Amino acid sequence: MVNVAHIFPVNRGSDKTALLAWTDEAGLPLNMSGRSIEVFEASDPLAGSISVQWTNAALGEAELRFVWFDACATGLSQSFRIRHFIAGTPALDRDSSPAIWVDVQ
Repeated sequence: MVNVAHIFPVNRGSDKTALLAWTDEAGLPLNMSGRSIEVFEASDPLAGSISVQWTNAALGEAELRFVWFDACATGLSQSFRIRHFIAGTPALDRDSSPAIWVDVQ
């Protein structure tokens, strides 16, 4: 499971990036090589403003990027999820995060 807080704080008017890390129960990095990663189930206003990409899949590291947009509502009103998968495999081979709420301050 992804080690990410379920709240992603953003300062009004600012872009933001965050490092995500996938680890096992012992806290060791998971090798995510060969897996795709994407944002899904994003609130409509977030579509196109939030993205994720592997920075080092072999160490289970990815970068989450939020690009500010003026219509972004203040507070905890918008959310998204992240999932990783191997393309062309059954849905059982997918893993996703709980909802992550964008907190605009």
